[in-house]
Amino acid sequence: MPRTWPGWPSRALALYGQRLWKNYRLVREHSVWEKKQQVQRNEQQEMDRILQKVHDKGVDSLSGSEKKFLSEATRPSRAPTRRAATPIKQSL
Repeated sequence: MPRTWPGWPSRALALYGQRLWKNYRLVREHSVWEKKQQVQRNEQQEMDRILQKVHDKGVDSLSGSEKKFLSEATRPSRAPTRRAATPIKQSL
């Protein structure tokens, strides 16, 4: 009589479930990455359009929403830089 393992169905289902979960996570992470890439491409296209308009017609031709977009898009590059700490003078 062949030897049987009483817990083999649950172990097999557990392994199969782990594989399904891993595949689901990979697909989900990839789709999230694709969405972020699409947002960045759209923002870059909008930035290029606005900068071309500034080049052609000048800054005064921008609408309020275009100025706001430029302001928000350039905010990370305008972050204040930290200054190096100045040494403390010690008196003798």
